[in-house]
Amino acid sequence: MGLVSGVFAHAPEASLEANRAVAEENLVLVHSHLTMFPGDLGLAVIEVIRVEEGLITGHWVAAQSSLKDRLPVIDSSSASMR
Repeated sequence: MGLVSGVFAHAPEASLEANRAVAEENLVLVHSHLTMFPGDLGLAVIEVIRVEEGLITGHWVAAQSSLKDRLPVIDSSSASMR
């Protein structure tokens, strides 16, 4: 059972939102935000997928507690660059 199907089997209110995907040569990186229930700060998830000859030949996942809403927002457009 894969990560996503396993999560939704145990937590039907879970949500996985893909924020961005980047592909270069035979690697695809997907940055997502996973929450288990409404109001959950969730996890930042990075998946690295290796593709060779049209087949997935490698898949790695790293997850970290989300810092969303915990850190102050810094507006870099008004910050001085020294």
